[in-house]
Amino acid sequence: MFLTTITTLILCQSDLEPTGSVVGIRNPTANPSDARFFTTETCAAGQKLRNHSGVYDWLGITDDGLLLGSAGDYPNAIPSHLRFTSCTGSLRKGGGITTDGRVYWWIWDNVSFKSGLTEERFVQIVQSSLQGNDYGHLLGLSEQGQLQYIGDESLISALPPVPEGYYTTITGSAQYPWYAAVSTQGTLHAWGDTSHGQGSLYDQINGQLVDWTSLCTFSGYELLGLRRDGTTESTSSYTLSGGPYIEIHAQPDGNGMFGIKADGTLCGASGGEYFTTYPGTFKSLSTGENSSFVSVLQTNDVNPVSANPSNLDEVYEQSEDIPNRLIQLEAGTYDFGSNTLDNYNQVRIQGTDKPNCIIRLQGESGASLLSVENCTVQLSGGFKTQNFYFENCDIQLLGVDANFQLESGNSGTAVAKNCTFSGPSATVVKKQYGSSHFLGCIFQDIQTILEGAGAIAVVDCVLPQNLDLGQNSLIELTSNYPYNTAGFVDFHETELTAIAGDRGPILRCDSPVTTDVWNVDVSNCGAIFGGAFWFNNADVEINRSQFLQNQAELEGNAIYAQNGSSVEIFDCSFVQNNSNPKWDGTGAIHAHYSVIDAVECLFSSNGEVPWYPVSSLIYSLNSYFCENDPVFDYPGIVDLGGNQVADNCDDFDCNANGSFDDEEIENGEAADCNFNGIPDDCDIENAFETDCNGNLIPDSCDLTDGSLSDCDSNNIPDVCTILETPTADSNQDGILDACQCITDINSDGFTDFTDLLQLLSCWGSNPEGVCNFADVSEDGAIDFADVLIMLNDFGPC
Repeated sequence: MFLTTITTLILCQSDLEPTGSVVGIRNPTANPSDARFFTTETCAAGQKLRNHSGVYDWLGITDDGLLLGSAGDYPNAIPSHLRFTSCTGSLRKGGGITTDGRVYWWIWDNVSFKSGLTEERFVQIVQSSLQGNDYGHLLGLSEQGQLQYIGDESLISALPPVPEGYYTTITGSAQYPWYAAVSTQGTLHAWGDTSHGQGSLYDQINGQLVDWTSLCTFSGYELLGLRRDGTTESTSSYTLSGGPYIEIHAQPDGNGMFGIKADGTLCGASGGEYFTTYPGTFKSLSTGENSSFVSVLQTNDVNPVSANPSNLDEVYEQSEDIPNRLIQLEAGTYDFGSNTLDNYNQVRIQGTDKPNCIIRLQGESGASLLSVENCTVQLSGGFKTQNFYFENCDIQLLGVDANFQLESGNSGTAVAKNCTFSGPSATVVKKQYGSSHFLGCIFQDIQTILEGAGAIAVVDCVLPQNLDLGQNSLIELTSNYPYNTAGFVDFHETELTAIAGDRGPILRCDSPVTTDVWNVDVSNCGAIFGGAFWFNNADVEINRSQFLQNQAELEGNAIYAQNGSSVEIFDCSFVQNNSNPKWDGTGAIHAHYSVIDAVECLFSSNGEVPWYPVSSLIYSLNSYFCENDPVFDYPGIVDLGGNQVADNCDDFDCNANGSFDDEEIENGEAADCNFNGIPDDCDIENAFETDCNGNLIPDSCDLTDGSLSDCDSNNIPDVCTILETPTADSNQDGILDACQCITDINSDGFTDFTDLLQLLSCWGSNPEGVCNFADVSEDGAIDFADVLIMLNDFGPC
C-alpha cells in the first residue's frame, strides 16, 4: 500500500548540480516549436530545487531539505530547523511533509498568520482550491492509508467528512474545493464542492474500479489517472496517449495534460486536438496559484556558455526558448550593469577560479534572481534583487552602504551557502519580507546580518568574538506592514559569544513584529538594555535556547521586553546572567508592561531573582529554579504549577519520590547515562530526551554506546526511523535504504536514469535469475514497486 502512495513524491531527489528552473507550461500546440514556456515572475531558478510547487507564487525544496518560497507581499515563516521532502500550495496557504513524516502547515489570511505541525505522519498531502480565499486546509494521506484534513480547526470543522477506509493516493482541484482518492481496493471516491451541480458526477465516479497509482484533476471536475503500466486514462473522453509515464499532471481549469517519462521526456496533450513532445528533460510536475498553468522543473534549460570579459553582455541574452542561461566564467573581472541585470532576467553564473573570477555588481537595477557559484563578488552599493543564491563565494561588501536589497513588495529569498562575507558594510541584507538562509558562512567585520521583516536562519556559521555593534544588532526585525509579519530566527550550531551593543546585540524586534526564535546559544554578551534580546511591542516565541553569563548595564541581563510585548519561552536555560559590579541590571528577564510565559525552563544563579516585572505578568509552568531567591514573591508573578525551587542547584527531585536527584544518581539509585544531572526517567518523561524504542534509556545513550545504529547520522536511531517511516526500509531488512543505496545498480555512487534503464530492461523477468539485482523491493517481482523505490532515491548515495 505504501509504495503506491509515493508517486507524487518521485523524482524529488537531486544530484549536486543545479537542477534547473521552475517554468509554467501553456496548452500544448500543434507545433512543438510554438510550445514555449511562461517564465515571467518565476523565481526558483538556480536554487537547486529538488521539488517545487507553483509558478507565480512558488515553493521549492533545496537539496538540503530547506523549504523556500516567494509570494508577493506575503511573509515566509517556514522554520529552518525543519527539513522537508515534499510541499504543496504557496506561501499564502500550503504545507510540507518533513523528513520525519509530519506535516507543517500554514495560512496567511490578510489578517494573521497561522501554522502548526502535526503529530501524525503522512505520505502525501494535497491542497484544494488554491485561489479560494476561504480554503486554507490540506488533505493528507496518513502512513496507515487513512484520510485526514490538516489545518486550522476553524477552517476544517465545516468541511464535509472524509471517506472512511484505506487509500493509496489522493488529489485535489486547484479550481474548485473538492478531492478524489483511490482506495486500496482500487475504487475511486470523490467529495467536496457541489455548488456547481457536480453531485451527479460524484455518483458516477464513486465506486469506479481503476488501476491507478496517481491521479490529478483537469477541466474542472474530471480526473486523469496513471495506470501501473505507465499509461493513462480519464473520467472523460480525453486522455494522454503515449508513455509509459512515471508522473502526470493537468491544468485544473483546462484540457491540457502532461506526462514525464522515465528518461525525462515531457509530453503534453490538449483536449484530444494536439500532442506535443517538448525538447529537453524535465521532472516534478505541479500546479501553482494560477490554475491555467502547470509548472515543471526543467533540468537541462541552462545551456552553458563560456564567457570572458569582452563578451559577457553578448552571451547573456534572455530568449523565449531558453528561460535560464548558465554562464560559465573564465578567469577575469566582470562588470555587471543594468543591461544584463534587468528585472526579468534570472542570471545564473558559475565560476571555476574563485580568487581570479571577480564579479563587480554595479547600478541599482537587479535581477529577478541572481545565482552565483565559485566566484568573488564585489559590491560597492545597494544591489536590488528579488532573490539571490550564492554558494562557495567570497562576498566583499566595499563600503558601509554596500548591501543586498530584496525589493520592497516582494517576498524574496536570500540563500548563501559556504560563503565568506567581509568588509565594513553595516548591513548584509535589507528586506521587507521573505526569508534569508546563511548556511556554513563566515562573517568578518559585519555589524548587522539582516535588517527588515521576515525570517532568517544563521546555521553552522562563524562570527568574530568581541564584537562591539554600538547601536546595531546582528538581527534587526521591523515591520511596516499593516499586519504583523510572521517569521523566524534560527541560530542552530552558530556560537554567539562576547558580542556587545546598545539594545539586544543578538536580536532586536521593534514594533510590531511576530517571530519564532530557535536554537540560540548566547554567552558573555552585554548591552545597556537586554544583554542578548530586546523586544518592543513584539510577539515572540523562544525555543530550545541557552543564555549564559549575559549582562545588562540597566535592565534585563538576558532579555528585555517592553510596550505590550508577549514572550513565550519553551525548553530554555538561563544560567548566571548577572550584572558585573559596575552594572545594575537585575535578573535574567526584565518585563515592562509585557507578558512573559516560561515553560519547562531552567533558571540558575541569575542575580538575586530570575526576573523582574514592572506592570507586567510573568507565568511559570514546570520550570526549575535554584540559587534565585525569592522566585514568586513579586506582584505579577504567577505560579501555574509543576515548578521546583531549590536553594542549591543540586537539590532537585524531578520524579517527586522524596530523594534529591543528585543523591539518587550518586548512590546508583537512578541512572544518568548522559551525565546531565537529571535521572534518565525524568529526561524521558519531560521530553528532554527521546526514547523512541521504549526501552527506558534515552536514545542518545543507545547511540553513544552502540546499542542502536544511526547509519545516516541524523541522531535518530535507525530502528526508530523505520518504525516512524516504514518506507525508509523498503526491502524490510532492518537497514535504511539510504545507507545501503540499494537502487544504485551500477555502483557509481548515484541513483540515476542509467540504473533505471537497467531495471526496466528486466521488467517482468524472474528475479531469481540474472535480474536479481532489479528486485530492489525484494517482493519477488520486478514491477512498478521497484521503479517507485528507485525514483524516490534519485540522487547521490
